[in-house]
Amino acid sequence: MADSVPAALRQADVNIWKCATKATQLQTVKPIMAYWCEYWAVNQILAKQLHTTDEAILRYTTTLMDKLEETKLEYATEDAITDDTAGQAYVEQFAQETLDRAERVVKANRVTQQTATTFDAAATFFHVANVWGPVDQETQQKIKYAKWNAARIARAIKDGKDPNDSNPRHEEPPQPELDPSDPAVQGLGGLSPNAGPRPATVEDAPDAELRDAAGVSLPHSPLRRRFLPSALGADHNTADICLKPAFDQCSGIPTDQSTN
Repeated sequence: MADSVPAALRQADVNIWKCATKATQLQTVKPIMAYWCEYWAVNQILAKQLHTTDEAILRYTTTLMDKLEETKLEYATEDAITDDTAGQAYVEQFAQETLDRAERVVKANRVTQQTATTFDAAATFFHVANVWGPVDQETQQKIKYAKWNAARIARAIKDGKDPNDSNPRHEEPPQPELDPSDPAVQGLGGLSPNAGPRPATVEDAPDAELRDAAGVSLPHSPLRRRFLPSALGADHNTADICLKPAFDQCSGIPTDQSTN
């Protein structure tokens, strides 16, 4: 089964193994993200020719490509799978939400081993955005930041220390003191000079802020995804994914051979 990630893949490339493993964990709850994790994993396996180094990886890759085609058919009306622009937006948002979830735990000083796992997952999901080309500098920094936090927390726990002691500190800027002789301060209507701002009320909010924000539809793109031509040994510049036959051709597998 495609869900069984071979141990040999972990030995060959731990980052690909992590992504493939995350895909199996997300299969039922977030099938779209699982699809893109598997898509990225297959691209990486083919690009690095890992399918030629181990029989288990070869079977896994071949079966996974069949699964990707089946998923495309099952979600034929889902923009986040059929449209590249929508798909990229989905992946980047999912990665950001994962990173934000870990960040909230850090700010609350409630870090555990699970927080390290969440940071590591965020880095993995940001990596998936490379499906559409090299990620920008901002995304690269997020990957480095997520990996740094995951390593920091794991190291502290391994050393028997509280990982919250090394949490980055977000200092609040000091509030400036008010000058009671300032006419603007005197016009605050009886507030003491250093009392701070009064609590906001519903009346303070403009009408626009009281309305629900409207949803924005993701743009469509005529771009088509393809596996790396250099890995498949075929020209896919104008074709949608036609993975299995191309992979069989480059691997020397007869088209009627069972892939388990």
